[in-house]
Amino acid sequence: MKEEAKYYTPRIEEFCVGFEFTYTSLGKRLTHILEEEDLFNTDEGGMTPLYDMIFSDPLVKILDKKDIEKLLWKHTGGQMISGGKSYFEKGGYSMTLRPRFYKDGFASIHIYKVEIVTDPLFAGKIKNKSELKRLLVDNLELI
Repeated sequence: MKEEAKYYTPRIEEFCVGFEFTYTSLGKRLTHILEEEDLFNTDEGGMTPLYDMIFSDPLVKILDKKDIEKLLWKHTGGQMISGGKSYFEKGGYSMTLRPRFYKDGFASIHIYKVEIVTDPLFAGKIKNKSELKRLLVDNLELI
């Protein structure tokens, strides 16, 4: 059974370079990854492209198994039932995903070194792929 992706409306604090979201333009849903130009370039009226996108019904996909696989983590098991745990590995590290773990619908993630599975490098809430990618790059240097 194919699960439908879930979305949420992001808070303004979430918008940063590399943030992936969808918005409505001319009646179509478009996917966009923020770039520096979106934050600093302005039109004749002094507005940035980000200004228009924020006021065009932005939505963000809640982190799921497919997002982790897009970051080149190999799915190694789990998720026999909808919302069940999934396990992943990449380069000597393992990750456990518990989708919709929190009351607000966001996922729980645990990241370990494969040989030290009792002491996670990270354990907590991750809302979306952009947030996970930022964690992996900036804090754990895993991408």
